[in-house]
Amino acid sequence: MGQGKDHHLALGLVEELEEALERWNGALVVVSHDRALRRRFTGRIRRMDSGHLLG
Repeated sequence: MGQGKDHHLALGLVEELEEALERWNGALVVVSHDRALRRRFTGRIRRMDSGHLLG
């Protein structure tokens, strides 16, 4: 993300997303490059490569 106003707005959206995920009781597929988010909210991580689900 860039610096400035847009970056600040993105941080607010991330905080809202994290709060919603904390309340969620169902299954969820998360696609994210944010390692901290993945560690905090996922129990199992799978990887896709060329359309194939791995590990």
